Amino acid sequence: MKPAHPLTSAHRFAPRGGGHVNVTPLIDIVMVLIVFYLLVGQLAIDRRGEVDLPEAARGVKAEPTDTPISIAIRADGTMTIEAVEAPPDVLHRMVGVLVSQHPDRPVQIRADRATPYQHVRAALDACREAGVHHVELATRAAEVEP
Repeated sequence: MKPAHPLTSAHRFAPRGGGHVNVTPLIDIVMVLIVFYLLVGQLAIDRRGEVDLPEAARGVKAEPTDTPISIAIRADGTMTIEAVEAPPDVLHRMVGVLVSQHPDRPVQIRADRATPYQHVRAALDACREAGVHHVELATRAAEVEP
């Protein structure tokens, strides 16, 4: 018998310099997490509009099951409805479309505390023109001093 040569088939397939790690499953998991956080981030955006609401000493807290159609009015008078920019001249049409799609949802006006009343009145007129029967004015509860 001949002695085994050092380059036999058993030696040719032995790993040299470390093992091989398959990173494909890791990349798949990372991609799923990225998509998940992108979707959750979109859901976390406040679609009601960023406004500094005035305080109210009295009022009725809205039911948590209600999801109102939200009109936000910033201090400079710019309006958004459901986070979409709404020029005052087409606001009543936009409100009308949303109310026709969701007739059981109230319309909530969220005006910044520094907003001149003329802009709030324009939103109220747009709701009237769209045939809205349930309008809420959003405020925040007054802070009670200890």
